[in-house]
Amino acid sequence: CKVLSAQTNSYKIAHSDFMDKIHLHCLYTQDFPRQKHVFIKNLLLKIEKNTRTIFYSLASIAFICCTAWVFVPMMHNIQNNHSFRNITTRLELGLYLWQPFDYEYNFYGYLVSQILITYCCFIGTFILVLFDTINIVYIFHITGHIHILKYDLEIGQNELLTDQEWERKLKDITVKYYFITRSFKNLEKAYGLNIASIYGQNLVQGGLLLYMFITAGDDVGVILTYGLMIPIFMGTLIILSAVLENVRIQADDIPNMVYNLPWESMNIRNRKMVQCIIFQVQPKLEFKAAFNIKAGVQPAVSILKTTFSYYVMIKSRKEM
Repeated sequence: CKVLSAQTNSYKIAHSDFMDKIHLHCLYTQDFPRQKHVFIKNLLLKIEKNTRTIFYSLASIAFICCTAWVFVPMMHNIQNNHSFRNITTRLELGLYLWQPFDYEYNFYGYLVSQILITYCCFIGTFILVLFDTINIVYIFHITGHIHILKYDLEIGQNELLTDQEWERKLKDITVKYYFITRSFKNLEKAYGLNIASIYGQNLVQGGLLLYMFITAGDDVGVILTYGLMIPIFMGTLIILSAVLENVRIQADDIPNMVYNLPWESMNIRNRKMVQCIIFQVQPKLEFKAAFNIKAGVQPAVSILKTTFSYYVMIKSRKEM
């Protein structure tokens, strides 16, 4: 789903806008007062730091898990075949693909397959982690625009402006919030299928992984292989859900901040503009993935509960 969604036109449009308009560096290069420049710079540095932390965390766990998938079968083959010249036990691989040669009882065929599978596993892991990280970066920068809008609203509550200055400022607020909502909708179109696949994958496979891990017994290979997959699946689900939920949380208090503007001292025209802005910011910024799946902390918690319910059901049926 990640690769397919990257081929869509909505994905290309979203990332073209990201590089040209959404990335906070585009704002940092504009002519703003020094105090606002400092605010944007600190916000940009915070986003970069959080991005690196998430990428290093996901990449570390993912590559350790990938290494286990590659080397656990390799160690099993070494333990069960004292000499690869006379192979009596089928050689195991972390991933079985169709090959035009025998790789189960032929050492050289196995060696070629092992190199190919190792390369595919590590490249595939890097692509998956990179794709999810780009998704998170996109969300971080949309959240950054919300912070900047709230900064402007907070400053505006204490400003003494003329009617013409208020009119320009209110128009600027309207344009900024429209830009945020449009970027958020583009995010839904570009990453909706990816988010829906992550939720669906956790819903179906989470309980099976948990069951395989807990019932592994003393098999260190199974514990390593499936145990490391659990934080990859659930970690990606939790991080993406928390980041998307943060967008809604940060945008929730914008209506109150708009209402707290000194509209009593404005003229009738500007008061009507404030009223229109309040109507504009009322809808919640809730991410809807493909198939109208709601994304956020609450759906993620429900999936985790379902995962443990699946585990209990599978375990009880196994014991019958």
